[in-house]
Amino acid sequence: MTKNAQKNKPIARLETSKDGYLFDPTCDYWKLNKDVSIGFQKDILSIDKDTLNGFKKSLSRYAKELSSHHTANMYLRFQRLIRDTQCVLIDTNSILNWRSMLDSTNEWYLGSLRGFLISWHEFGYDGISSDVVNLLESMTLKCNPRGVAVRN
Repeated sequence: MTKNAQKNKPIARLETSKDGYLFDPTCDYWKLNKDVSIGFQKDILSIDKDTLNGFKKSLSRYAKELSSHHTANMYLRFQRLIRDTQCVLIDTNSILNWRSMLDSTNEWYLGSLRGFLISWHEFGYDGISSDVVNLLESMTLKCNPRGVAVRN
């Protein structure tokens, strides 16, 4: 690499997860603690670039402020939305399409993701419009079933 190329290369800004692990939010692999890592898959990396940037910034904020497991769960819920709907942008149609695909036992997937998407919009990052937030706030969704894993 020439000296000019080195000067123009962006310097990675490392963030620290809530569990104290360093990660680069611009990379496609984050290690958030000894047990939890996120590897951004092809389907996520194929979405609209502004939406991907907003998603990574929002998820990075979650990683810094909330548990690693919760952050990874939001990644997985978002990935499921993208995989199921094959959308590249998050709009009201993609939300409505996904909701129609979820049966009553899986409706909580959208319920879990709703808070993340609303927060993403409140953070001011690209990718989630006011229309999407209004739609999400108007929905009544089932919650994640509580205590099932403990009973089983």
